Amino acid sequence: MLNERAKSAVISQLAAEDRFEQDKFELKIDFASPNFAQSMQGRLLVFAPAVLDIPRSSAPAFQQVEKRVNPVVLHAALYRKTVRVKLPDGYTVDEAPSALKLDADFAKCDLTFKQEPGVLVMTEELRTEAAVVPPDQFDRVKKFFDTCRGADHQNAVLVKN
Repeated sequence: MLNERAKSAVISQLAAEDRFEQDKFELKIDFASPNFAQSMQGRLLVFAPAVLDIPRSSAPAFQQVEKRVNPVVLHAALYRKTVRVKLPDGYTVDEAPSALKLDADFAKCDLTFKQEPGVLVMTEELRTEAAVVPPDQFDRVKKFFDTCRGADHQNAVLVKN
C-alpha cells in the first residue's frame, strides 16, 4: 500500500498495535522515499502528503447508480491520521493543500495542514455515525465521502529557496 503512493519507500520503523478490547488499531510508520515528490523545473517538488488512503471501512466508496433502492447502512467508526512530512533542506511550502471541514448528520470530516519548521503536518479525522440513510439520500452520502476522499488526495508544492 505504501509503495502505491510513496514509490521506493524504505521503512525504518513500523509499529502496529491492535487493541481488540477497545476496538482500536494504531499504526505508526517512519519511512524515507527518494521518489515521493515529483520534481518540476528543478526548483519545485509536488507530492500528496496523505501518503495512505482512507480505508474503505472508514470511508466507503460508492458506485454511482441511476436509482438507489436500498438504504445506505453506515457503521460507527473513527479514523484519525497524522502525517508529518520532513521537508528537504532548502525547501519551503509554496502551496499547501486546502483544509476541509464537512459536517453531516451521518458523518464528520476534518482535514488540516500546518507548516512547522522544516515539516508539513497533515491531520485528518473522519467520524462516521451508525446510521441507516434512506435511498433518496444516497447522492448526499456519496458526495460527502467522495469529497472527503478527494481532499485526502490533494498535492502540496514545495519551492527551493
